[in-house]
Parts: sequence; structure tokens; C-alpha cells
Amino acid sequence: MIIKSALTELRKLLHEANESISIDNLVSSGETYWLEKHGAYKSAYWHGVRYYFYEWLSETKSTAEAKRIINSPEMGTVIGEHVERMLD
Repeated sequence: MIIKSALTELRKLLHEANESISIDNLVSSGETYWLEKHGAYKSAYWHGVRYYFYEWLSETKSTAEAKRIINSPEMGTVIGEHVERMLD
């Protein structure tokens, strides 16, 4: 199934980015900023993870590839799953 394989690939990429630049720590250390900007914890963390993941993608992939990945519909799901684990 195409969506399942896309989700798996995106999960691997996000995991790799988190291992590389500690996205969890970056978002947590900037929690006040993200909360002021986006309100609720889930939304704030989601936007923080997306921001740092996109920055990492931009450094490791071409700009076009980074935009394609970050704007894919499946990416929202993967970031949401990641945020749920962060907030548990």
C-alpha cells in the first residue's frame, strides 16, 4: 500500500532528523515561544517539530525535495504521532 510505505519512510526520516539535531530538545527548550505563537501544547509542539524538521531537510536534501516532503499529506500524520509521543 502506497500510503503505508510513505508513512514508514517519513517516520524514518523524522527519526533520523531527531537523532541528528535533537528536535525534541529544541522544541522543548523553545516551548514558551511555540506556545505564545500557537496556543495549545499539541499545536505548538506540532509546529515546532515541523519547523526544525524542515530546517534539517533543507540542509540534507534539495530545497525542492524538502518542500515536497514537508508538504505531503502524510507528513502531518507523522508529525502528529511524534508529538503524541513527546507529550506522553
